[in-house]
Amino acid sequence: MTMINDSPVTLTPAHYVAVDKLMKENGQTLGFLPGKALHEYLERGTVMGIQDDSGTLLAYLLYADHSTYFRIWHLCVSSTSRGQGLARKLVDRLVSVGDTGHKYIKLSCRRDYEANNMWRKLAFVPEGEKRGRSKEGYLLTLWVRNLAKDEQLSLFQADKSDDRVDAVLDAQIIFYTGEPDSDRARPSKALLADHLVDSVNYYITDELFHEINRSDDDEKRNRSQQLAHQYPRVEHDPEVKDQFVDKLKQILPSESDADMSDINHLAITAASDGIKVFVTEDEGILKRQRDILECTGISVVYPSELIVSLHELSDRQLYVPSRIAGEQGLEWRRMSSDNLQAFPFDRFLGQAGQTEKKGILRQKLNEHCACPHQYRVEQLWFGGEVMALRVVTESSSKINIMLARIARGEDHALFGRYLLADTITRAARHHDECMIQVEDSFVPPPVFPYLNDMGFVRHENAYVRFVFSGTWSRLDVLSRIRKLAPSVQGLYNSKACTDLEKVCSPLSVTDADQRFVLVPIKPGYAISLVDNSGSARDMFGGRVDVLLRWKNVYYRRKTHHRKLKAPARILWYVSGNQREVVAVSRLDDVVCDKPKVLFKKFKRLGVLDWKDIFDMCRRDVSTELMTLLFSHTFPFRKPVSLAILREILENGRGTLSLQSPLMLTANEFAEIYRRSLR
Repeated sequence: MTMINDSPVTLTPAHYVAVDKLMKENGQTLGFLPGKALHEYLERGTVMGIQDDSGTLLAYLLYADHSTYFRIWHLCVSSTSRGQGLARKLVDRLVSVGDTGHKYIKLSCRRDYEANNMWRKLAFVPEGEKRGRSKEGYLLTLWVRNLAKDEQLSLFQADKSDDRVDAVLDAQIIFYTGEPDSDRARPSKALLADHLVDSVNYYITDELFHEINRSDDDEKRNRSQQLAHQYPRVEHDPEVKDQFVDKLKQILPSESDADMSDINHLAITAASDGIKVFVTEDEGILKRQRDILECTGISVVYPSELIVSLHELSDRQLYVPSRIAGEQGLEWRRMSSDNLQAFPFDRFLGQAGQTEKKGILRQKLNEHCACPHQYRVEQLWFGGEVMALRVVTESSSKINIMLARIARGEDHALFGRYLLADTITRAARHHDECMIQVEDSFVPPPVFPYLNDMGFVRHENAYVRFVFSGTWSRLDVLSRIRKLAPSVQGLYNSKACTDLEKVCSPLSVTDADQRFVLVPIKPGYAISLVDNSGSARDMFGGRVDVLLRWKNVYYRRKTHHRKLKAPARILWYVSGNQREVVAVSRLDDVVCDKPKVLFKKFKRLGVLDWKDIFDMCRRDVSTELMTLLFSHTFPFRKPVSLAILREILENGRGTLSLQSPLMLTANEFAEIYRRSLR
């Protein structure tokens, strides 16, 4: 009989596949959690699990650690391990990690789930109920376990604390939530997601019923009235309301009944006790956001702006910019509510082949921002401006680019290439095997030329690319492609091994007939050429254009030029104090010639100025230099130290010298690469 380890352990990103598998097996009751979010919970150390002695995951608990309480999102025990007390062990472990600042643990569970029978046994108390905001309106039981013995915290006390937002819903929101699903209605419907129950309280005003009554559609009137009665009405001071009506007439139209309804909604909200947020999709009101705020103190927001703001408050770490290049301010930023309000739509319209209108792009962006748990909406900033926009969904084996846009300007090609290259590099950093898919309609025409260049293959109305981090045989690669996407395997069956590597990089195919070389590189060059993650340091030197390129060149003195032939794989060894192998690339060509010829031919690539090349040839321009043209560069997840490198290479070689390019055997290359993935 397989024994179960007694003590829960903190799970890490290395357990991602096991947690994801158990989560999906119980998806009907757990709900959906994007792969990216699961990975981030694992990185933060807020997932604990229990394994048997063979390492199989039997149960896990995923939670959020807030300053004063814990929130359990998942507690999952495999179907074959239930009834053995695993849930109790996990909850007891969570209790033990709390400090004096943690007052209670809380969670929501659908009342019709069997799990409700378990929470009482685990010392949780059902302190209230709330109706879920999904279309079905399932009843949620709200369970609390107090950790502070001297405090009797009720759920409703917690709900009325400052971590909840009070917001008034405009009539248009109510109308959309009652309609069938559509792109237009999706942002408003997203306000009803169950995960927002503990973040926001929704209210309506009496004016809503007047708007509903004006409709000539009997069915719509009846449906809207039923929806409206589900929300509490705002209590307000009528005299103060009238004062705000007079003020709002100065900044908003007031000729029609519809105009006056807008004003009344806002005036009642402003005259209420403490409600400062008004949610609407009315473009006329949204255009006057600043004026309304100054006049009434009310923040008028689009549904997606409210949802993003709440998501940002609940998980601030996701919104920390991902810095790429220090002094120039090149960084990815997740779309915040402020970014969404200020997004420069005009700069992203009118590119070649595009007829997209501002309203359409705004609608697409709001639809994705309204679902922050499903979509990752990111902006690439450079020099204080937004240069690119990317919307992706990510699971354990697939990344979809749902939307991509590049700002107009002379560098649009540079940033278009980088958007794709960065998506590929990020996939390789977090996945051993996955597929990236880009549909034609989701990306602007200026990006199309770079898709083929970066290994994407056209399939029906989309472009597909595989990202494999490993050293496998050709048959194994084709098998993995078939597993991930059976319908596209035929596009890869006839590809040679080296071509498979290009369309599945950073893959290394063990059957490939090519050379392998270890190339020493100085730290300053490494930062710009191969080390994206380290480029924020001061050594970058302002050469953002170098970092953004998919193809590049590296100059050296002319040594080993007869052995260095393409196709080949390069491992980059950083010398100096760093002394470790940091990245892998494809060697596309080797060109030897006089310094002036090389500099003229490749001056747009590489990191060297003429002065550097002049010094390299010792001021003798008749001396030939060697240029390595390379692409498909991927930083290692874990750099391979000099000590490990010696362990791999010195057996049979004697003392290791790393002053010049060093030819490697296929086995040596494969072992170094494997060490970088651990």
